[in-house]
Amino acid sequence: MMIKSGLQKRNANKYSNALLVLRTIESIPKSVKEISNECNIPLPTAYRIINELAKKKLLEKSGIIDEHGVKMKLYKSGVLNLDKNPTQHYEIFE
Repeated sequence: MMIKSGLQKRNANKYSNALLVLRTIESIPKSVKEISNECNIPLPTAYRIINELAKKKLLEKSGIIDEHGVKMKLYKSGVLNLDKNPTQHYEIFE
């Protein structure tokens, strides 16, 4: 029973972090570092979530070159009306 409850907690955290990321990039494209900072999640976790969301085609990806010539990928949510009914998107993150 302890393993199942730990697994359920991990899945709930994964789901809530993915929703948080999608909400953070809902209107303005951001880099993974910006997403990590704004969501208060570790950078490797942010990359993992971005990769999972990208595999499911839930992100729009673009790129820019900053004033120092550094290329940067930006991500924007491809999910509409996320706040309207967030639980309907649960199966997306399984």
